[in-house]
Amino acid sequence: MQLSFLRPLYDRPGPWCSVYMDASRDTQDARAQVDLRWRALKGDLLGQGADPVTVEAVEEVVRRHQPMPGDYGIAVFASRGRVALTEYLSAPPLRDLASWSALPHTMPLVAQRGEQVAWVRVLADRTGADAMAVSAGGVPRRAQVQGGQNRQLRRVQPGGWSQSRYQRAAMEAWHQNAGDAAAATADLAERVGADVVVVAGDVRATGMIAAQLPARW
Repeated sequence: MQLSFLRPLYDRPGPWCSVYMDASRDTQDARAQVDLRWRALKGDLLGQGADPVTVEAVEEVVRRHQPMPGDYGIAVFASRGRVALTEYLSAPPLRDLASWSALPHTMPLVAQRGEQVAWVRVLADRTGADAMAVSAGGVPRRAQVQGGQNRQLRRVQPGGWSQSRYQRAAMEAWHQNAGDAAAATADLAERVGADVVVVAGDVRATGMIAAQLPARW
């Protein structure tokens, strides 16, 4: 599992405020409910001995974060008056939680994120490719590649002395277009730190793209 997103929590000393909270705002009284939940968590933190300045930093995030549609949660980690990490949770936590401890309480966040794999998916034909990539954090990126060669893409059989020339021209065009698609695919894979690249579509095109990808992919 990729845990590099937690690095900010271990590059600085504690103690730490760790808060997991249902922040959903999908009902008419949602804002008031979020306020009540935060008041309870704030009292819990202060009761555990958390310093007020750090609690105020967490409160600023809770009250001013950008709301998301539907049900969701947030996780906030702060120490010494500064918030080091805020993560949206795709579903509210099973229960609101506030912790004041020497180390950040990250296990609920890691458990909800699960095993996330960065990947690139390429759908190719002989003119180019449509590529989509998703990072381990779930950030999507897209690339559409229109190959530079769009003439003579069919291996026609006109007969006579020109047949081999037409077929060679088609093969060269496919190969060049596949090279353009391979370059874009490799660029996306580098940007998201891909663990896997999947190439699908026209059988001839996929083989040419795969053959032109850098060895690491």
